[in-house]
Amino acid sequence: MAMSGGCSTPASNAAESAPVVVSVSSSGRLAVKGKSVPLKSLNRTLRAAGARTKTPIHVSLSPGTPDARVAEISRTLASGKFPRVVFIRPKKPSASGKGL
Repeated sequence: MAMSGGCSTPASNAAESAPVVVSVSSSGRLAVKGKSVPLKSLNRTLRAAGARTKTPIHVSLSPGTPDARVAEISRTLASGKFPRVVFIRPKKPSASGKGL
């Protein structure tokens, strides 16, 4: 019997591993794939964009995004059964370069 080497990943698993990005403006507005989305439609929009339960959701926050808005988004994504959520805040400038 011949065996082939390598690893194959079903297409559905590959699609689930690619993150879907939600952008949040400093005023709290949401966008998925460049299109503005109201919070109440976020889960439906993510599903339409191909997100499933195992799909990572990356929420890119603008500077100044209110913490209350982050909490609202987190609750909404949890209610949509999206457990793999990462909130990404912009990096602050580092002062470690001084004095070198």
